[in-house]
Amino acid sequence: MYNFKWLKFLVIQATSLLDIYIDVYYKFIRKSTHTHRNTHTAKLKEVKMATLNHSNLERIRALVREAAKSAIKTVLGSFGSEHSDKGAYIRVYHLPNLGESYIGLIELFAAWIGGGANDNKLDKYIIVSVEKAIRLARNTGNPIPFSYLGGHLSSWESRDQMCARFRDKFGGATLVRCLVQELGPDPTHLLFSVSGLTEIGDEAVALLTAINLPWQVNMDDIHGIVAKSGNFLVKRELGY
Repeated sequence: MYNFKWLKFLVIQATSLLDIYIDVYYKFIRKSTHTHRNTHTAKLKEVKMATLNHSNLERIRALVREAAKSAIKTVLGSFGSEHSDKGAYIRVYHLPNLGESYIGLIELFAAWIGGGANDNKLDKYIIVSVEKAIRLARNTGNPIPFSYLGGHLSSWESRDQMCARFRDKFGGATLVRCLVQELGPDPTHLLFSVSGLTEIGDEAVALLTAINLPWQVNMDDIHGIVAKSGNFLVKRELGY
């Protein structure tokens, strides 16, 4: 008989070695490039935060809250009445300079939306929502050689199916281009990260929240994300 304990151990070790490779790549091979980029991103972040005044930030948060409430209601309605009292932790970040990894993330919104039937795991959902956002932000930009990283629009693309139980790498975070007047006149990237439902449910809430917002969302990004995950909940809402 196969020793599945050893198989799990080997898979976890292989994944850890890949993480080590990625860290070495970032620390040494791209050290000089990242020094310049980090400085540039820090300056850009200061400029963006300066232009994002209190009233604009409060308006963004109010809009996201209403859009998220509608998205949660739609998704839970698809799951059936037994899930109607559930909720999810939702984060929205501004990523003004794509490819600068998670150091460029500016948090715009973070809150529990929906019912409290599953908020007994709130601490876990808060942590997982951060992990998804950081992993997706890290995986944007140009592909890294011999790696699965680069050019991602969703955390679904880097979810760890075999080791999810051990490493908590789930789908549920998405990156979309949109035009947010409160952030300036040019299109930019927003990262939505949701945790609390199933992976498909989390991703659906993230995408439907983006679609529900009164901003010009790039639907090519939405379609690209759905194509990767096959999210039937979003497909149903979009009519395909």
